[in-house]
Amino acid sequence: MTLSSGLRYDVQTYDPSIANTNNLYGSERANLVGDPYLNTTKTNPINVAAFAIPAPFTFGDMGRNSLHADWNKNLDISFFRAFTISESKRFEFRAEAFNATNTPVFAIPDNGISDPTFGVVSSTANTERQLQLALKFYF
Repeated sequence: MTLSSGLRYDVQTYDPSIANTNNLYGSERANLVGDPYLNTTKTNPINVAAFAIPAPFTFGDMGRNSLHADWNKNLDISFFRAFTISESKRFEFRAEAFNATNTPVFAIPDNGISDPTFGVVSSTANTERQLQLALKFYF
């Protein structure tokens, strides 16, 4: 079993000319103007009205990586059973389940404040349940 906190991120604007600093990375953090977690859901995990584009010649006041995505929950299970045929020969049956509970972990939402899908989660950060069976013969 694996449990861990969600990935950290912040809301950004991709207009490098706002602060007039020749920003080489082309992004700047937004201003935080409200509660970012007000009326949120799993697929819309941030309140998009809580952010604003900074005024010209200013930096955004949002803290670096101050938001967090959905926390990671994963359960992997495996079962093994050996069947002896003779002293030197045996079969081994294996059953393995990855993400056995099939629990989705939602990825970071679109964090570009100017994007039309801002604040929407469009993917998961884990894979769906996978099952595999195996039969081995030892001789």
